[in-house]
Amino acid sequence: MRKAANDEFDGYRAGDLTYCVDPKSKALFPVRVVEISRHFLAVEPLDADFAETIAPEFATHPENRSFVRPRLPAVARFGGRDESVVNANRASGQELRLLPVHYHTHTNGRITELNATDPARWPLPTGTVYERWFKGAGDDQQPSGS
Repeated sequence: MRKAANDEFDGYRAGDLTYCVDPKSKALFPVRVVEISRHFLAVEPLDADFAETIAPEFATHPENRSFVRPRLPAVARFGGRDESVVNANRASGQELRLLPVHYHTHTNGRITELNATDPARWPLPTGTVYERWFKGAGDDQQPSGS
């Protein structure tokens, strides 16, 4: 059975939990995927006040919370460039990226450590990201929210 074109975007589905990461400061905050289309996905923060401390303009425009695949040159596949989806069409504010679903990053270890100290503030991601990189980090059960 073929999936509808807008059921999934880069391994994410509506309702999945993931993290926005500021590539410059390495600060991060948890978000929920709220909309999937063929060309983008939209997220909302789990804690708007906390997100605002990291990305003050995140909530000001819907474009700041909309993520697309970055346009990369063909050689980027072999050059180690960051392929994670980015809020490239943002109206204002800093560039943010979502956790990639196709390869492991050092950020994942940090999320696991933060989750161990405060699981309510730092939930483990869900969906494909969880299955691929976080399963077994705590218990063997998928966290709620997927």
